[in-house]
Amino acid sequence: MSRGYGWPLRPFNQQHAIRGAFGDPRFGARQRNFHFGIDIPARGGTPVYAVSSGTVFLAPDRVSVLADGRAGHATGFSYWHILPAVAQYRFVAKHSLIGWVNRAWGHLHFAELQGGAWVNPLRVGALTPFRNRQRPHINSIKVVAHSAGSGPAGLPQGRIDVTVDAFADPPSPPPGQWQSARIVPTVLRWRLVAQASPRPRWTTAVDFRLHIPPNRMYSDIYAPGTFPNRPDHPGRYVFYLARDWNARGLPAGRYQIQVEASAPRGPTTFASIKLNVVGVGEGTPSAVDEIPHSLRRRG
Repeated sequence: MSRGYGWPLRPFNQQHAIRGAFGDPRFGARQRNFHFGIDIPARGGTPVYAVSSGTVFLAPDRVSVLADGRAGHATGFSYWHILPAVAQYRFVAKHSLIGWVNRAWGHLHFAELQGGAWVNPLRVGALTPFRNRQRPHINSIKVVAHSAGSGPAGLPQGRIDVTVDAFADPPSPPPGQWQSARIVPTVLRWRLVAQASPRPRWTTAVDFRLHIPPNRMYSDIYAPGTFPNRPDHPGRYVFYLARDWNARGLPAGRYQIQVEASAPRGPTTFASIKLNVVGVGEGTPSAVDEIPHSLRRRG
C-alpha cells in the first residue's frame, strides 16, 4: 500500500473536506481512544467506492476491502458507517461501488490497514490529492507542578508536567454543524534551551505521521482538559510534552521551552515560553516559574 490512491467518494481525483484526522481523541463507551482514520463529511445515501481492489469482509457498520485478509496481518481499507452494496467475500475492483453513507452518521470514517496496524491515510504518498496550507495553533504551553509541594513564592518544584494546548484547522471548513471542527497536529516536538548555551536536540512528544500508539497509552499522550469535537463546538487538545519530569537537577538560570507543531502534510508553527529556574539550596528541588505567562510565536 505504498502507492498513492484516490478518494473513496466521487470525484476520486478531487480533495474532499475532513472533520476528523488520524490520532484525534475519541471518547468511547468504555475507554478513550486514538482516532484510527479520517472522517469525511457526506450526506446519508452518498455512494462510497473502493480505493483499491480486494476481497470484501463485512462487519456491523463497516465494509472492509482487503488485499490480504490473514488474521492479525490484514492489509487494505475499511469504510465505516456505511450500508453495504456488496456481498461477503466478493472480490471487487478499484472504484467499485461498495455501499452508501449511513444517514444516522453523516460521514464516512475511512481507515487503512498495513500488516494488521492502522496507518495514517494523510501521510505523504497515500491519499491524494491532498493539500494543506493551514498552520497549526499553539494556544498555551504550561508547567504544571505535582502535588508534592512548592518552593519559594509558590513556584512548582521537584516533579512537573509540561503540556501544550495545540490544534490544526482542517484544510477547508467542514459543512454544517462541524464547521468549527479541529484536528490534531501530526507532530509535536519540544526542547528546553538555556541562555547562552548550545541548542539541544528536539524531543518528539507526538508523532501521528504513520502510526498511532496503543489506546492504553492515551493518558500518556493527552493531558486532562482534552475533549473531542462536538456539533457546533470545537475540540480541545492538550498534550503532554513531558510527564513526571524531575526538575530537581536543573541549574539555576533562565530558560526557554520551545515547541513546534506540524499540521498533516502542512506547515509548522513555533512558540516558546520563558522559564526562570531558582536554586533553593543544596539538596532541595529547583523552583520553576513561567516568565511571563505569554507565548512568543512565529509561523
